Amino acid sequence: MEEPEDVQESVDENEADKDIQAVAQQSTEVDNEDVGCISSDNLDDSDSDSSAEEMVLALPNDSLVPEQQGSSLTDALPESEQAAQVWVIEQTELETIPEETSEIVCLSEQMDMATAMTGLRTMLVEERQRRIRISMRHDKICRQLRQMDARCRAEIERGEMSETARRNLELELGEVLADRKQLMEELDTVQSQLTQERNDRLREQVEVEAENRKNLTQISEAKLQLTEASDREKELMLKNQALRDEFATLVMEVEQERVRRQELEDETSTIKDAQAEKLENMKRDLELSEDALAKSVSQFNAQLSTLRAKLEASSKVAMRLSEVEKEKDEICSQMEAERNKAIIMSQLKEAVEVKLEVEIKKNVEVQSEVSKLRIQIKNIKKKLMDQYSMEMYNKQMETESTINKLETQINEFALQLEKEVMKYCRLEAKNTELQEELSLFKDQTKRLDRAKRKKKSLQEEVASLRRQLEASRVDQLQANKNCKEIEERAQRSLRKRLEEVNLFFRTQAASQESLERVRAANDAGLRTQLEQRNRDLENELERARTSQQDSQAQKDSAKAEAQYYRELYNEELKLRKSLEAKLERTNERLEEASTRHQRNIHLLTSSIISGIYIAETNMDGISDELTCSVCLEMFSDPYLLPCGHSFCLECVHRLRNSMDFKCPDCRRDCVNLRDMVKNFKLANIVEAYKTGKHFIWPLFPSTISSPAAVSALSSSN
Repeated sequence: MEEPEDVQESVDENEADKDIQAVAQQSTEVDNEDVGCISSDNLDDSDSDSSAEEMVLALPNDSLVPEQQGSSLTDALPESEQAAQVWVIEQTELETIPEETSEIVCLSEQMDMATAMTGLRTMLVEERQRRIRISMRHDKICRQLRQMDARCRAEIERGEMSETARRNLELELGEVLADRKQLMEELDTVQSQLTQERNDRLREQVEVEAENRKNLTQISEAKLQLTEASDREKELMLKNQALRDEFATLVMEVEQERVRRQELEDETSTIKDAQAEKLENMKRDLELSEDALAKSVSQFNAQLSTLRAKLEASSKVAMRLSEVEKEKDEICSQMEAERNKAIIMSQLKEAVEVKLEVEIKKNVEVQSEVSKLRIQIKNIKKKLMDQYSMEMYNKQMETESTINKLETQINEFALQLEKEVMKYCRLEAKNTELQEELSLFKDQTKRLDRAKRKKKSLQEEVASLRRQLEASRVDQLQANKNCKEIEERAQRSLRKRLEEVNLFFRTQAASQESLERVRAANDAGLRTQLEQRNRDLENELERARTSQQDSQAQKDSAKAEAQYYRELYNEELKLRKSLEAKLERTNERLEEASTRHQRNIHLLTSSIISGIYIAETNMDGISDELTCSVCLEMFSDPYLLPCGHSFCLECVHRLRNSMDFKCPDCRRDCVNLRDMVKNFKLANIVEAYKTGKHFIWPLFPSTISSPAAVSALSSSN
């Protein structure tokens, strides 16, 4: 409905321009008529003057004729007749004198009337010039109104652009939701696959445990048959030392994992507190925005009531009011939908927080169980220091299996916690996006309301100005009519009597003074109104510009905050990925250690049953495994790095002096050298190899310099 109104306004403006042109043409025609009248009057005056002069000139000619005749007859006529003729001539002269005086009086009266008419015409010309000036001012006002209409149209176009942007955002939101559904489905499939893989691994672990039990029964039977205790004690001491070393490394790794998990929990708690503060701030902002919207709706209702009371007569305004009411209902429905969305998001947030609390409680329980198990491990370690029997070894194996199970449970709980954290982060991101969209939508609705209000006020002002212009036109037409009537009356009165003309001039002068006063008052009122209106419009434009700048600044700050939170989220993802990679590495190491442990137990049982020991001839193949890969010499004071490879202490110090310390074998970063542990088992093997003693291969080859030693052992067997 806005385009027809603009067209109607342009048509009205064109009609007003046509009326102004017609009035100007009429004024020019009246001026021409006045000039013609003045010229005709001047001609009449000139004719009368010429006739009077002719009469005056004729009088002496006539008087001269009888004188000449008298002079000519004096010679012929007698004296009596001459006296009679003189008397007749004197009588004729006396009769012509009053006629000449009356004609002179008439001519003087006509001259006075002509001068009065010229004065009146000059006054009319001045009045027309004043009207032309007023019409020029009217044209300026019309131009200003057109400029204001153009500005209003530009603001309406901006509102339409904002509506299109909002629609595009809604479409993007729908696409994001569809992508989210697809990702959730993919996550479900991945979780199902992970559960299947975990079940398969559990089955394999159960089978491996059954095989280990069988092997342990065979080992116990073989050990009961053996009676040679001296050699076995030395071997068991070496094994116990190796087990202690491995146990120390495992305890260090468990403590490291505990510290990492504690750091992760602290990070999650900080993130949770920050998100809670953000949500509280967002709730406050929502409440404030709802209050502002309620106030704006109340103001809008008040304006609607006033508009209804004022503009019930016009059908167009009624249609506009119905459209505004529809828009208001739509905005209210949209606000209710946004409130429902906010309530749903708050409920989802509460559910996620409850889940997080449950997972945190579970994690705390698991950590308490781990601490209890550590205490039990310490007690078992003390008992192992006192006893070296096979029963304690079996208990140690059981504790290790329980530790492995608990570690698997801890890993599962950690994965569940990470999943819940990911869900929580996604929900929070979605909540923030929805809140941003809601704020944008509210800003757009506010802008539209402001533009509509400005448009209505401008339309009302245009209508009032048009009414004033129409009134001024009516006044001008009435004044023109009055002037014409006055001129006609003046002409009639001039024809009738000079006294009536003088009275009419007096009345006309009084009326002109009153008209000038009224016109001056009207002009002053119009000027003051137009100046005040221009000031108000300039103030409104400045306010709109300031509000636009404020909204732009708010948008920039919101974008900066969103970018900052995205960067934080990406950093968290990177940290989580790195921690997951480290956990996978540790799990792989534990799996490798368990497989090597089982393989070595099997080799030990086979070697014990068959009674075959490793000979010195096989030591040549093992000597390659007992050399350092840096200095290419036999290990001297070997140390175990976190990656699982062993090197000499001097070689480690030399490598440490370089800028980026990496393992020469696997090229992994070795930043924390505090995790470096001395490899007592490898040192004992090197000492035994140097002294030339026969020894049995250790139970845990994971502490040897490289995993290739296991293949060498299998080839030797």
